[in-house]
Amino acid sequence: MHFEVPLKPSWQVSRQRPCFLVDDILFIRELDISVFASLASINVIPSMKLGRNITWSYMFGRSQGQPSLRKLDLNEDCDPFGEQQDSGNLWVWRWRNGQCDWAYPLSVDGNIFMTDVIRDLIRACDFSSPNTLEAGLQVFAAEAQLNWGVCFDHSRLVNLPINKVQVDYENRHGSTHQDLLLEKWVNGYYVDLPLASDLKITSVHTELDLVFMKRSL
Repeated sequence: MHFEVPLKPSWQVSRQRPCFLVDDILFIRELDISVFASLASINVIPSMKLGRNITWSYMFGRSQGQPSLRKLDLNEDCDPFGEQQDSGNLWVWRWRNGQCDWAYPLSVDGNIFMTDVIRDLIRACDFSSPNTLEAGLQVFAAEAQLNWGVCFDHSRLVNLPINKVQVDYENRHGSTHQDLLLEKWVNGYYVDLPLASDLKITSVHTELDLVFMKRSL
């Protein structure tokens, strides 16, 4: 499949723009999903997990440089990917100019796609789980990296890799076993997550110290 790269996205191609979320995702900022999702086209893959705060790769255990980010002008009367960007809190880059998370457009945790495009890619994949689906999609990574990326100034969600509940890949993860979480829940506890404003994340994957609080009856 060939990804064209125009001067600006196709705004009215389709109203259907799916994204994927895994079960360890935590939303940490409010967002207007309708406006943000409308940016997705056959040439633009927005990401809710990236932002100018992302400078570290948890999975690779090292810092990751950001690509050249430019402010995105949402005025439909101008070229949003042209040289005159001076307003708004959205940022644009070329996926091919990034590294690590900034070069990973076919992610299943927080990126937004055009229905027709992602449907065709999924149909071409052989998979049996979210992890094998994401791995299968990477066959098309080089072509997807020709697209533009769009993100908010600050990440809208974060992946909490506190444990591993799949057997497909040995991804880096924390040490909080899922059986402990089940035991705590059965005994009347819940995970008291910090306020979004207190989270100072620099990676799209971030381990948090879990605090268990007794549920009110």
